[in-house]
Amino acid sequence: MIYMKQGRLLSFSFIMMLGYLGYLWWTTTPYHALREIRRSLNMHDQKAFNKYVDVAGIVTTFTDEIIFEPAKNTKDLTKFQRVVGLGALGMARIPINNSMIFQIQKWVQGRPGRKNSGQGEEKSKAMDTVATVPAVPGDQNQNQNQNENENADDDDLIEDDREEALEAIEEAPSFKKALTSEIKFEVDKLKNASLDKMVDYARMHPDTLVNRIFVFPRGKKRNSFRKILAHYGFRRKNIKQVEINQAGDRYVCILHFVNPDSGLDVPIHFELRREGSDLLDHYRVKRILKVKETFALLGEDTDKQVHGLVSHGLQGLSFQSAVEETRDFFKRVRKKAAGDE
Repeated sequence: MIYMKQGRLLSFSFIMMLGYLGYLWWTTTPYHALREIRRSLNMHDQKAFNKYVDVAGIVTTFTDEIIFEPAKNTKDLTKFQRVVGLGALGMARIPINNSMIFQIQKWVQGRPGRKNSGQGEEKSKAMDTVATVPAVPGDQNQNQNQNENENADDDDLIEDDREEALEAIEEAPSFKKALTSEIKFEVDKLKNASLDKMVDYARMHPDTLVNRIFVFPRGKKRNSFRKILAHYGFRRKNIKQVEINQAGDRYVCILHFVNPDSGLDVPIHFELRREGSDLLDHYRVKRILKVKETFALLGEDTDKQVHGLVSHGLQGLSFQSAVEETRDFFKRVRKKAAGDE
């Protein structure tokens, strides 16, 4: 009887161990990662979502394929225009990516962002209060005595003034330094002007993807990412099929959406890779694939949109026109080199 109980206990323990090992294996599969992503969206669990989704990686691959890579292939640009245009988009890259990352996080949270303006005002008032605290009379007397001691030695003061004057001369910006600073200022001015014209182009084409990327963040819309999902029908209720295919050491997840307007099957491809080299590490969505092909099915010629955006931003720009707009360039350089500014 005792042996039977021990045998049952061993069998139960063995089954439990197999179950635990099976669960450990399950947590290392891409299927578990997708299940956790769905659960985190349902529960608005931002921490779990970020564990299984590389938001920055997805946003970077999305904007690179849609905006920045096609911009390099814009035709009929001079070398000068290409440098300015790509530099302008380079300045916009980080703000655009950060804006989309922030919007995705808000979308996962399922609630608007917190407002800290009131706290900021209170903190500012508190700092002002601290700054306006009157000095203690004893401290004033001490400072007065110190000033009298310092004024007693006129020779030291004269020597200090002479040394400060020499240091000021030595620290005056050189011509080379002033020239470099002014060139950077003028180049950045050209880039900003071109970027503003690009945003104007996007604003003139409201029913395009470039409008939703460039204009919505500047217009402080509530969430342009959410609007992109809604406009193109990328909603949970429109998911028709989920497909997972292995490709070497990675997996490709394909979400098949049925577009509510056209009825077409619109696939979105995501790449999942193991987070580390350990076999027990979980899988994580690293980037989005075939973005242009997906939007082409929705009637969006993203390359054409970006080429039009870049061409409009650089319209009328040439090296000669840039020189004419900077007639006082060398005058400012000479002033800076002389220490007048």
